Amino acid sequence: METNIRIWDAGDRWFDRYTVQIGKDMYNMSLDADSPNGVNLYIGECDDGLPDGKVIAFDDLPEGTQRAIRQRQVE
Repeated sequence: METNIRIWDAGDRWFDRYTVQIGKDMYNMSLDADSPNGVNLYIGECDDGLPDGKVIAFDDLPEGTQRAIRQRQVE
């Protein structure tokens, strides 16, 4: 996975528990971000603030969220 991706996990207290930064673009994502019932929302460009949650590795994400991130990289 490319190094321009950072991921924060806010835990199971939120449905859109992951904040994903791809380059300067930020997204909120759920466990199944590539599902019709999942969350995969563009929330804007990175502003120097850091999201809540702990930093996690791409490989620690569920497969559906990994697929959504791969798709966002292509766009």
